[in-house]
Amino acid sequence: MEVAKITKLFDDSEGSAGARSIAQMATDQDVLLSRYRAGRLMKKLGLISCQIPSHTYKKTGNEHVEISNELDLSSIRMHQTVYGAVTSLTSGRGIAGLT
Repeated sequence: MEVAKITKLFDDSEGSAGARSIAQMATDQDVLLSRYRAGRLMKKLGLISCQIPSHTYKKTGNEHVEISNELDLSSIRMHQTVYGAVTSLTSGRGIAGLT
């Protein structure tokens, strides 16, 4: 009965429940099961828990084509303070990143 219960709980969790989770879920359903016994039975049945990795956004590296990524210094008067975050500088040799 424990084997069928562990298999059902593992399938219900879509493979993400480990020995501790299965032991807790079984105990909640009035089937006394320690995490050690659950782990041994999972090993015997070949059940390996695995969590689904979180979503990661794709890094394209493409900037928006309509928005220029250049600083226009022609409109700045002498001794005028300019505020903003500078993250990289473009020179004749290429782009230098600032951290």
